[in-house]
Amino acid sequence: MADYSGTTASGLIYTASAVTLGLSPLVSITGCDVKMTDSSGNVIEDTGPLSSGLNVLGVTVLPTGGLVTGSDSVDTLLNAVGATYVTMPGSTGGITIVANAASGNTYYIGGDTNINILVNAIAGNTINIYGGTAQFSGNLVAGLLTGSTINIGYGGTYSGSTGLVSILNGSTVNFQEGGGTLVLNADHQVLSLLASNGVQGVTFNDYNPARDTIELQNIVQAITSYNISSNGSQKVVTLYGGTGSVAQFGLLA
Repeated sequence: MADYSGTTASGLIYTASAVTLGLSPLVSITGCDVKMTDSSGNVIEDTGPLSSGLNVLGVTVLPTGGLVTGSDSVDTLLNAVGATYVTMPGSTGGITIVANAASGNTYYIGGDTNINILVNAIAGNTINIYGGTAQFSGNLVAGLLTGSTINIGYGGTYSGSTGLVSILNGSTVNFQEGGGTLVLNADHQVLSLLASNGVQGVTFNDYNPARDTIELQNIVQAITSYNISSNGSQKVVTLYGGTGSVAQFGLLA
């Protein structure tokens, strides 16, 4: 494959370099290694070799992940455990998460990426939104991301403007270096992301208002005031309108 390079609006550079996997000349396939470098020249992530694998007598061998470089899309790999998928800056293609290939994967989002989910849960995934924008479509059921971690940094955006907030139940959201934006759709209802009545809440870590943004869309009424209280190590933020609560969520420093 060819080498690719792209830079996010925040200055994070994604570089995909061609590599060869396997035991040449018996079994080999060309893949890529993706490095992410910040504006100071520090490599913050290195994916290692990525490849969709090689078909040998109907069996896919050496599958490790996939790369989106343009408007093309990739499907998660059925025979890959803990695969890695990357969308390059400037890309508009998506990732489709299919049955039997939904757990233990890692994603790096540098492009404008739609993640289409065809399963009921994608537990144990790590979604790194580093400089790009990620939105979800498909089977958006409550608790879809239970046990998964979403890292937002380097100007990345989680765009939940058209999806159910409840897909985040049971997940962990970490705000990281370079800051980012979390967009949530309240769907004209009172929004609560705290655990209650057996429903898992969402854990937000390292939110810094100087660099990070939590944007609420389609709220039940205009926000007129707020209150911040302590609940152990968690700060509980409650937003109020003229006639009652608008939203409530917890932040861990």
